[in-house]
Amino acid sequence: MSIIRKLAFLAALPCFAIGTVGPPAEAATTVEHIAGNFVGDDRVEIFEYRPGSGADYLFANFTVESGHVLYSQFVFTLNLTYSPFAGDFDGDGHDELFWYGGGPNPDYLWKFTDVTTFTQFEIPQGSLYYAVPGDFDGDGADEILWYAPGTVADEIWKFAPGDLTEHTSHPITITGDYVPLRGNFTGDGAEDVILYGRGDIADHLFDFNPGSLTPSKTPFGPITGTDHQPITLDSRNDGWTDILFYRPATGNDPYWNFTPTGIVKTDERADGTFDTVAGDFFGDGHDDIFWFGRNSVVWDWHPTATGLTVTQRPFGVS
Repeated sequence: MSIIRKLAFLAALPCFAIGTVGPPAEAATTVEHIAGNFVGDDRVEIFEYRPGSGADYLFANFTVESGHVLYSQFVFTLNLTYSPFAGDFDGDGHDELFWYGGGPNPDYLWKFTDVTTFTQFEIPQGSLYYAVPGDFDGDGADEILWYAPGTVADEIWKFAPGDLTEHTSHPITITGDYVPLRGNFTGDGAEDVILYGRGDIADHLFDFNPGSLTPSKTPFGPITGTDHQPITLDSRNDGWTDILFYRPATGNDPYWNFTPTGIVKTDERADGTFDTVAGDFFGDGHDDIFWFGRNSVVWDWHPTATGLTVTQRPFGVS
């Protein structure tokens, strides 16, 4: 199959090819998975990125046939080292892919028009931060919270409507060393940030409100344990973000369902070591979780006649 490529960018040219249906790569410390609705349809895609050299992949067009997950695979070759993340920064319903170089490395933003066509912009950040994308003011476009542990000045970038070449910077202060978790934890339509201290530092909630980029900070939790790898998702399609506190190896993983009346705490269980990514991969409004590992599966939340259920599905053809 031929591919028409319209690429306007400033860095090294990726190489594209259409792949065949097959299982994603096993999880490894050198592989990152980024979920984003890059083409703007009902389904979220997954970009599998290997820092440095090696092939990178975009997994798209997820479907379920005979209980198995099938998808299309598109090959990219970057041969670069970045910390990528995704967000809809211009508010057009398509997520962009931000390639954050960290410090002196150049930073780029990819705007997709389909799974093989994008335009690239150079958007320098120039400092070392954790990047936390989210719609913090509830206007339908994502901002970027740049957070540095300790006393380094933090900021929020807000892009101009429909314009990825212009942004304004808003100061924000986060003092301490946290793992930031982004989601709509208060149900008001603006995404918030939970500052998870991993047991040593008290947890806090940065509660953002519609129309403002100035949050209120309140104590939260506590979240017990230091070895969690939290996964945020809206599995119930109710507009509230939940948290699965995944713990590699064996044992129960706490699941916190945020509701108007409080947090409902239950347990799920994912035994093993995985790289995880969450999103609405099947276009039914319910977020799912891909578990990339030696036995890769997807947890598919979906409605049934008796209520919401989660089905564990393998990759590939039965």
